[in-house]
Amino acid sequence: MKSVLASYTLSLAVFIPISGWMADRFGTRRVFASAIGLFTLGRFFAAYRATSICWSPAGFCRAAAAP
Repeated sequence: MKSVLASYTLSLAVFIPISGWMADRFGTRRVFASAIGLFTLGRFFAAYRATSICWSPAGFCRAAAAP
């Protein structure tokens, strides 16, 4: 569980500035739609995980889409 929280926090800290740049570059509507899709993919990975190893990529995917 600790690795899930660490990957979520780290990816959130990395992707907040990147999402601002992407919104300026590509437009807020397109970035928001991509974030919703990526967040949904992360939730899918979290729901259908085979092992606890899959929690970290799912947490990373959700945190990347969170901002």
